[in-house]
Amino acid sequence: VEIKRLSPEELSLLLDEIMEDQNIVLAPHFRHFVAEQSNGNPATAVELAKSLSEAENSALVLDPATVVEHAIQARFDRLADTHRALLKTAAVIGNVFPLGCLRSMVPRCISRRGSDTLDMVLADLVRTEWLSRIFDHSDDQLYAFQNESIRDVCYNLNTSRSLKMQHLLAAQYFEKTYDE
Repeated sequence: VEIKRLSPEELSLLLDEIMEDQNIVLAPHFRHFVAEQSNGNPATAVELAKSLSEAENSALVLDPATVVEHAIQARFDRLADTHRALLKTAAVIGNVFPLGCLRSMVPRCISRRGSDTLDMVLADLVRTEWLSRIFDHSDDQLYAFQNESIRDVCYNLNTSRSLKMQHLLAAQYFEKTYDE
Protein backbone atom coordinates (compact mmCIF):
# COMPACT_ATOMS: atom_id res chain seq x y z
CA VAL A 1 0.00 0.00 0.00
CA GLU A 2 1.45 3.30 -1.08
CA ILE A 3 0.74 6.28 1.15
CA LYS A 4 -0.11 9.42 -0.77
CA ARG A 5 1.51 12.65 0.39
CA LEU A 6 -1.12 15.09 1.54
CA SER A 7 -1.36 18.79 0.85
CA PRO A 8 -1.16 21.07 3.92
CA GLU A 9 -4.94 21.50 3.81
CA GLU A 10 -5.59 17.74 3.60
CA LEU A 11 -3.09 17.10 6.39
CA SER A 12 -4.79 19.69 8.60
CA LEU A 13 -8.19 18.03 8.06
CA LEU A 14 -6.74 14.59 8.80
CA LEU A 15 -5.07 15.84 11.97
CA ASP A 16 -8.33 17.45 13.13
CA GLU A 17 -10.17 14.17 12.67
CA ILE A 18 -7.51 11.94 14.24
CA MET A 19 -6.84 14.29 17.12
CA GLU A 20 -10.56 14.36 17.94
CA ASP A 21 -10.94 10.56 17.62
CA GLN A 22 -7.89 9.82 19.79
CA ASN A 23 -8.31 12.69 22.27
CA ILE A 24 -5.02 14.25 21.25
CA VAL A 25 -4.63 17.80 22.48
CA LEU A 26 -2.06 19.82 20.58
CA ALA A 27 -1.21 23.49 20.96
CA PRO A 28 -1.75 25.51 17.75
CA HIS A 29 1.94 26.39 17.37
CA PHE A 30 2.78 22.67 17.24
CA ARG A 31 0.21 21.96 14.50
CA HIS A 32 2.21 24.02 12.00
CA PHE A 33 5.38 22.24 13.12
CA VAL A 34 3.76 18.82 12.59
CA ALA A 35 2.59 19.74 9.10
CA GLU A 36 6.01 21.09 8.18
CA GLN A 37 8.07 18.20 9.59
CA SER A 38 5.87 15.40 8.27
CA ASN A 39 6.38 16.49 4.66
CA GLY A 40 2.82 15.45 3.81
CA ASN A 41 3.22 11.93 5.19
CA PRO A 42 0.08 11.21 7.25
CA ALA A 43 1.72 8.45 9.33
CA THR A 44 4.60 10.74 10.31
CA ALA A 45 2.18 13.56 11.10
CA VAL A 46 0.14 11.36 13.44
CA GLU A 47 3.28 10.09 15.23
CA LEU A 48 4.59 13.62 15.70
CA ALA A 49 1.21 14.86 16.93
CA LYS A 50 1.02 12.02 19.48
CA SER A 51 4.58 12.63 20.66
CA LEU A 52 4.04 16.36 21.01
CA SER A 53 0.74 15.84 22.81
CA GLU A 54 2.32 13.43 25.29
CA ALA A 55 5.19 15.85 25.89
CA GLU A 56 2.79 18.76 26.50
CA ASN A 57 0.50 16.71 28.72
CA SER A 58 3.37 15.44 30.86
CA ALA A 59 4.69 19.00 31.27
CA LEU A 60 7.91 18.18 29.46
CA VAL A 61 9.43 21.04 27.57
CA LEU A 62 11.10 19.63 24.49
CA ASP A 63 12.56 21.48 21.60
CA PRO A 64 11.04 20.44 18.26
CA ALA A 65 14.23 18.67 17.11
CA THR A 66 14.14 16.41 20.17
CA VAL A 67 10.50 15.53 19.55
CA VAL A 68 11.25 14.61 15.94
CA GLU A 69 14.21 12.51 17.06
CA HIS A 70 12.05 10.67 19.61
CA ALA A 71 9.32 10.05 17.04
CA ILE A 72 11.85 8.65 14.55
CA GLN A 73 13.42 6.50 17.29
CA ALA A 74 10.02 5.09 18.26
CA ARG A 75 9.25 4.28 14.63
CA PHE A 76 12.72 2.72 14.21
CA ASP A 77 12.21 0.52 17.28
CA ARG A 78 9.13 -1.06 15.66
CA LEU A 79 11.09 -2.24 12.61
CA ALA A 80 12.33 -5.79 12.09
CA ASP A 81 15.97 -6.44 13.04
CA THR A 82 16.98 -6.73 9.38
CA HIS A 83 15.51 -3.30 8.61
CA ARG A 84 17.14 -1.67 11.65
CA ALA A 85 20.53 -3.19 10.81
CA LEU A 86 20.35 -2.05 7.20
CA LEU A 87 19.37 1.52 8.14
CA LYS A 88 22.21 1.75 10.66
CA THR A 89 24.69 0.49 8.06
CA ALA A 90 23.41 2.79 5.32
CA ALA A 91 23.59 5.77 7.68
CA VAL A 92 27.35 5.28 7.98
CA ILE A 93 27.76 5.63 4.22
CA GLY A 94 25.86 8.91 4.10
CA ASN A 95 22.54 10.56 3.38
CA VAL A 96 22.82 9.39 -0.24
CA PHE A 97 24.53 6.05 -0.82
CA PRO A 98 25.30 3.68 -3.70
CA LEU A 99 23.75 0.24 -3.57
CA GLY A 100 27.14 -1.30 -4.38
CA CYS A 101 28.65 0.14 -1.22
CA LEU A 102 25.74 -1.08 0.88
CA ARG A 103 26.05 -4.56 -0.68
CA SER A 104 29.74 -4.63 0.29
CA MET A 105 28.83 -3.85 3.90
CA VAL A 106 25.57 -5.81 4.24
CA PRO A 107 24.88 -6.79 7.86
CA ARG A 108 25.22 -10.45 8.75
CA CYS A 109 21.55 -10.75 9.78
CA ILE A 110 20.67 -9.99 6.15
CA SER A 111 23.40 -11.93 4.33
CA ARG A 112 22.51 -15.10 6.26
CA ARG A 113 18.95 -15.02 4.94
CA GLY A 114 19.80 -15.24 1.25
CA SER A 115 20.66 -13.07 -1.70
CA ASP A 116 17.15 -11.63 -2.20
CA THR A 117 16.84 -10.40 1.39
CA LEU A 118 18.73 -7.14 0.83
CA ASP A 119 16.50 -6.21 -2.10
CA MET A 120 13.34 -7.09 -0.15
CA VAL A 121 14.43 -5.05 2.88
CA LEU A 122 15.35 -2.08 0.67
CA ALA A 123 11.97 -2.27 -1.08
CA ASP A 124 10.22 -2.29 2.32
CA LEU A 125 12.23 0.70 3.53
CA VAL A 126 11.36 2.63 0.37
CA ARG A 127 7.70 1.65 0.64
CA THR A 128 7.55 2.76 4.29
CA GLU A 129 9.35 6.01 3.47
CA TRP A 130 12.58 5.56 5.37
CA LEU A 131 14.54 5.64 2.12
CA SER A 132 13.94 6.72 -1.43
CA ARG A 133 15.42 5.33 -4.59
CA ILE A 134 17.16 7.91 -6.71
CA PHE A 135 16.86 7.26 -10.40
CA ASP A 136 19.96 8.18 -12.34
CA HIS A 137 21.96 6.93 -15.27
CA SER A 138 25.02 5.68 -13.40
CA ASP A 139 26.05 2.06 -13.15
CA ASP A 140 25.30 1.96 -9.43
CA GLN A 141 21.78 2.53 -8.10
CA LEU A 142 21.57 5.30 -5.50
CA TYR A 143 19.35 5.45 -2.43
CA ALA A 144 18.80 8.30 0.00
CA PHE A 145 17.32 8.73 3.44
CA GLN A 146 13.96 10.52 3.31
CA ASN A 147 15.47 13.29 5.41
CA GLU A 148 18.61 14.09 7.33
CA SER A 149 16.94 13.59 10.72
CA ILE A 150 16.21 9.94 9.92
CA ARG A 151 19.79 9.40 8.83
CA ASP A 152 21.15 11.08 11.97
CA VAL A 153 19.03 8.96 14.31
CA CYS A 154 20.06 5.75 12.52
CA TYR A 155 23.74 6.75 12.53
CA ASN A 156 23.72 7.58 16.24
CA LEU A 157 22.33 4.16 17.10
CA ASN A 158 25.61 2.53 16.03
CA THR A 159 28.20 1.66 18.67
CA SER A 160 31.62 3.29 18.37
CA ARG A 161 33.15 -0.12 17.61
CA SER A 162 30.62 -0.74 14.86
CA LEU A 163 31.21 2.74 13.42
CA LYS A 164 34.96 2.16 13.18
CA MET A 165 34.48 -1.10 11.28
CA GLN A 166 31.77 0.28 9.00
CA HIS A 167 33.72 3.45 8.19
CA LEU A 168 36.68 1.26 7.25
CA LEU A 169 34.51 -0.94 5.00
CA ALA A 170 32.96 2.11 3.31
CA ALA A 171 36.39 3.68 2.76
CA GLN A 172 37.69 0.44 1.25
CA TYR A 173 34.70 0.25 -1.09
CA PHE A 174 35.11 3.85 -2.30
CA GLU A 175 38.87 3.49 -2.66
CA LYS A 176 38.50 0.29 -4.71
CA THR A 177 35.59 1.59 -6.78
CA TYR A 178 36.70 5.12 -7.51
CA ASP A 179 40.50 4.90 -7.34
CA GLU A 180 41.67 6.26 -10.66
